[in-house]
Amino acid sequence: MKMTATLTFILFLGCVFASGDASLVKRSDDVLPLEGMVQQQAATIQTLQADLNAVKNRLSTVESGLQKE
Repeated sequence: MKMTATLTFILFLGCVFASGDASLVKRSDDVLPLEGMVQQQAATIQTLQADLNAVKNRLSTVESGLQKE
């Protein structure tokens, strides 16, 4: 009886430590918000690039107008 209880206790400890180690490696709930933040930042960068291109085009138009005068 004592040997069975010891074996059961060792198996229980093994399960506890195995589940604890698995959570340290990767948790899906930690990864998903990060992916969302990366996608949001990528969209912001694309918007800023489009705005910068619009400003460059406007500046070129103004420069062309000044050169004609």
